[in-house]
Amino acid sequence: MHDNLHLADHETLLLSVKPSVSVLITEAILGLFEGMVLGLLVWFLGTIAADGSENIFLTAMPGFLAALVVIGAFVRRVRSARHTVFTVTSDRILALTHDKIFFHKLHTLKWNQYQECTVGRPGPLDFVSSARPLSIRYGNADSKLFLHVTPIAYASDVKHFLDKIDGLIRRNSLAEVRPFIAKPRGKRS
Repeated sequence: MHDNLHLADHETLLLSVKPSVSVLITEAILGLFEGMVLGLLVWFLGTIAADGSENIFLTAMPGFLAALVVIGAFVRRVRSARHTVFTVTSDRILALTHDKIFFHKLHTLKWNQYQECTVGRPGPLDFVSSARPLSIRYGNADSKLFLHVTPIAYASDVKHFLDKIDGLIRRNSLAEVRPFIAKPRGKRS
C-alpha cells in the first residue's frame, strides 16, 4: 500500500496501486524519443547560432544543451509514471496522475457516482507485467464520463473488486468489505 496522503479520518484504504512496469518502460522510451527530437532541434538551432564562431564554449554549447534536453525529458516521463497512484477507499476512488510538466491531477469519484468499470486491451509492452488499463464510467446512468486508469497488474481482479464494493455500498453493508490482496489466483486467502 502507498501513502495515505489524501485520506479522510473516517476512510478505510481498500486498494492502492501504482502503474505496472510496462508503463514505466513505455514512458522511458517515449521520454527518450521526445528528448531526442527536442534535443536535435536545440542542437540544430544552437549550431546555426554558433556557426563561424571560434569560441569553444559556443561551439560545444549546442551539444551540451541537447544532452540536457534528452535527460530532462526522460526524467520527467519516468518521474510522472512513478508518482501515478490509483487508490480505492471506503468512500471514494482516487486517481493521482502526473500528465503535465509541473502539475498533477487528482481525480476523485464518490461511490454514488460510480456506474461501471471495464478492462481495456493491453498495450504493446503490457505483456511484460500482465497489466491492463481500466476505464471507469461515472456520473448518472446515461452519462458518458470516463476515468481512464493507466495499466495496472491484476486489472480484471481490480474491476471485479470495484463492482463488489459498489454492490456492497448500494446494500449498505460496507462493513463486509476487506482490502484487496494482490496475489495470483489460487494464492489468496
